[in-house]
Amino acid sequence: NFPAFIRGIRSHTWDVVAPKVEKVFALLEQRGVHKIGVFGFCWGGWLVLRLSSRSDVCCGATMHPSQSQIASMLGENFVQLCEAVQCPQMLLAAAEDKPDVKEGGTEEQVLKGKPFASECVFRTFQEMRHGWVNRGDLQDPAVARDAAEALRLAGDFFRKHLSLVAVPDSS
Repeated sequence: NFPAFIRGIRSHTWDVVAPKVEKVFALLEQRGVHKIGVFGFCWGGWLVLRLSSRSDVCCGATMHPSQSQIASMLGENFVQLCEAVQCPQMLLAAAEDKPDVKEGGTEEQVLKGKPFASECVFRTFQEMRHGWVNRGDLQDPAVARDAAEALRLAGDFFRKHLSLVAVPDSS
């Protein structure tokens, strides 16, 4: 039910979410985690954007991002959220996603002024619809192809920024 979903999002402002996030990050620090990458789908990209303003987050990736819409729904300034980002970002958009999260859009324009700008990745999958990676029909060969490509790109991005060893291809 879409109206209930929207009410749910509106009730999860940063003031509500931040204390929960702080508990998670404190636990990670206690366990010796010093490099953190964040990953989100759709509205989870708003959380990626918010968390990427932390000095202990080293990269963030979002697939079919809805960051600007969520920021707007919560009464936040999308440009200011982008300006606060402190680490490389990867945004993989669908054709129908908003222009501000695609190549040349607002987010990329803001991040171009950052010292890590060359490490950011913006790519639009022109044949895909919003949600193709985590809820697309993988029986459709084009969706399966592009979902696999998006996940491969994200894996490479996180390996690079988290200094992880590459996982052998199982195919």
